[in-house]
This record gives sequence, structure tokens and C-alpha cells, in this order.
Amino acid sequence: MVLQRDATFRYHKAQIRILQDELASLLEMRTKVQAKHDAAADELERRRTDLAAFSEHVQQMQALLDKNKSLQGIQEAKQRMLETDAQVATTRKNEKLLLRTAKVTEVRLHEGTEALQGLKKELEDERSNQGGMAVPRHEHERLLNHHQRLEKQKVMISFDFFNSY
Repeated sequence: MVLQRDATFRYHKAQIRILQDELASLLEMRTKVQAKHDAAADELERRRTDLAAFSEHVQQMQALLDKNKSLQGIQEAKQRMLETDAQVATTRKNEKLLLRTAKVTEVRLHEGTEALQGLKKELEDERSNQGGMAVPRHEHERLLNHHQRLEKQKVMISFDFFNSY
């Protein structure tokens, strides 16, 4: 029975060594797994921190983008106002130029009309004075040509004057 006890004792001792080896192996594996777990937890925390930083950066960029859109809208409105002001100034300038041109045309028309009236009067005086002193033929033709030229100018000036309005 002693032998049997010794054999049982050795068997149990061997089993204890096997179990101790398994325990050491499991403890070593647990340490490795814990190290991997800690590394993964650290990586997860780093990524969470990066995500928070990126989210904050995205929010800042979005705020900046919104601000830029607002400023762009304001800038476009200012540009349209400047263009409108320039168009108004150009229109006023053109209006003044047209008024000056119309006045000059009106003065020329008035002067041409007066000259024409004078020549008509002179021609009528000559016609009524037929019995008196005769006008040389070349003088008569010159005055007639001059009269026709003035009539054409009158028509042109009238045309220009009425077209400018």
C-alpha cells in the first residue's frame, strides 16, 4: 500500500507540475493578451482623441466656410451696387452729352433757319425788283445754289434734331 501511495503521490505530484506548467503558460498568455488589450485600448483612445480633434477641425472649417459664403454674398452685393453706380454715372454722362448735342443742333438749326429766311427775303426782294436793276446771271445762280444748299442743311439739321430726341 505504501507503493500504491507512493505511486499515487508521484502521480498527483506530476499532475500538479502539469497543472502548474499550464497555469504558468496561461498566466504568460494572459500577460500577452493583457498587453495586446492594453495596446488596443491605447490605440482606441488615441483614435478617439484624433476623432475629437478632427471633428473640432471639421466644425471650425464649416464655420469658416459659412462665414466665407456670407462674406462672398456681401461682396457680390457690393460689386452689383458698384456696377449699378457705374451704369448710372455713364447714363447721366450720356444724357448730358445728348443734351449738349441737342442744344448745339438746335442753335445750328436756328442759325440755318435765320440765314434761310434772310436769303428767302433777299430772293423775294430780287423777284419783286424785276423791273429795276437786273442781277447778273452768275450771281443769281450762285444765290440759287446757296439757297438749295441751305435748304438741304435745314432738312438735315431738322432730321438730326428730331432723331436725337
